Amino acid sequence: MLCNSEYIAFFNQSEIEMEILRNTLRISDNLLEYVQNTPPGCGLLKFGGGTFIPGDMRIKSDSAMYKLANTNFHEIQNAKCGKQKELKNAAQNLPENVRESIRDAPTEKETVYLGA
Repeated sequence: MLCNSEYIAFFNQSEIEMEILRNTLRISDNLLEYVQNTPPGCGLLKFGGGTFIPGDMRIKSDSAMYKLANTNFHEIQNAKCGKQKELKNAAQNLPENVRESIRDAPTEKETVYLGA
């Protein structure tokens, strides 16, 4: 699979993975430095039959692209918890007559946020 791919992005790799890359793709030790102990978003790109380009592909964390591409589990969970708290606070600030109508026939989300 590695040898048949026209484009591959390699990021931080373990010693075992680097040994596989060294032997399978014939990547030099100099290039492997770009995938050893690197910050998230930095690594090595492989194009075609053997062209390797070091790359800094970091995305600003306040951008829409970052929100779409982020794979950091802890950041995603923190964002979800923050959104839930925000919605719960907004629900608590609804007028009482609206809260009463929601309590009569709540949706699943309303049940979670209103504690009904």
